[in-house]
Amino acid sequence: MKKIFYIIITITFLALLHACTNNTNDDIIKNDSSSTDIAQFPENSTANEEAQTEFDVILESFDPAKKMNVIKAVKAATGLGLKEAMAIVTGAPQVVKEGVSKAYADKLIADITAAGGKVSKR
Repeated sequence: MKKIFYIIITITFLALLHACTNNTNDDIIKNDSSSTDIAQFPENSTANEEAQTEFDVILESFDPAKKMNVIKAVKAATGLGLKEAMAIVTGAPQVVKEGVSKAYADKLIADITAAGGKVSKR
């Protein structure tokens, strides 16, 4: 009876393992992990941030009392006109700048945050 129970548990485990990993049974038996993509499983978010070279700076929200300061900071950061900068601020959340380096993104975040905006990078 114990052997039958052990066989049923083993088969169930292998079936679940196969369903979770999208590998063939041959890969599981051989312990071949070459078919799984390691990039699917990042270790942590800081590893992704270090590997990423370009960032998008996004204005999430802003303090309504400091709206003009945020508009000025966005205008200075983007080089756009007053009307375009105002459209970005009033339409938050919006992308302020795309494809910038980490150092430049951090500088933009500091400038806009100091002006009264809540900014993130992606």
